[in-house]
Amino acid sequence: MRAFVLGLTLTLSLLAHPARAGEVLLQQTLAVTLGGQEVGTMEALDVRTKSGTSLSRITKLSVQRGATKNEMTTETVVTLAPDGAPQGYRYARTDKSGTLVTEGRIAGDKLELITTQNGARVKNTVAIPAGSTFALALEHETRTHLKDGVSLERNVVLEEMGAPVAMKVTVKGQGAGFLICSTFANLTTDEEVDAAGRTIV
Repeated sequence: MRAFVLGLTLTLSLLAHPARAGEVLLQQTLAVTLGGQEVGTMEALDVRTKSGTSLSRITKLSVQRGATKNEMTTETVVTLAPDGAPQGYRYARTDKSGTLVTEGRIAGDKLELITTQNGARVKNTVAIPAGSTFALALEHETRTHLKDGVSLERNVVLEEMGAPVAMKVTVKGQGAGFLICSTFANLTTDEEVDAAGRTIV
């Protein structure tokens, strides 16, 4: 799972997700710690049904600095067709400034976006390379096809930014699990997962 909050550590948590209809492909909750103190959670839930696959990531953070308490919740949901083709996504971020919601879908070589915040609604279209998918969809593809030596290069849309980037993902066998290395925009992240694609911390 991508995490762009610097200085935070993920640890396994035994929190349960509510049950959903369909085949659960990935279900995991990680605790987020800062300086040894738990400050939130990151939840992943991937579910496949006859109509397609839903990929959900929810992050909840609450950080106290002196008398100031900052809270933020983000939720990303990507939907895929039964054949894995990207259908659309919804990204929502709630903090003290309110709630920002971005909904996007890929139409050929265009990314169509609708952003809503504080009652304002803005439509935007961004040119993207043909054959692009969503970053979360590539993460899902990688976790469900784990094999030593796998290398994937895709043009993806970063859901939280509504921006297209080129991403490369490699998989290396490591003990009983795998090491997933993702590179985009001069940023590289490494993540250890088990044979079922669950993050190891």
